[in-house]
Amino acid sequence: MEFIKGRHDHMIVTDSSNQFAGILTERDLLKIPMDQGAANNTTVADLMTPAAVVESAGASDSMWECIATMKRGDYHTLPILEEGE
Repeated sequence: MEFIKGRHDHMIVTDSSNQFAGILTERDLLKIPMDQGAANNTTVADLMTPAAVVESAGASDSMWECIATMKRGDYHTLPILEEGE
């Protein structure tokens, strides 16, 4: 699994139109049930945080605004989106 082997801590999820659909983080992976085979039956959609509840920033937001958002929500990742994409 490239996510783990590449030491990535998050993945941006897009839909078939390449629109932002959500984010999958290493914290989300901890939600996988520990019973045998659970990972094979668990989808990204089951675990990811959907776009509707993800806090994000725009490319024109200041670094201060981004840092404040991350600190306020205790986020390790803040997607930067252009025009809602």
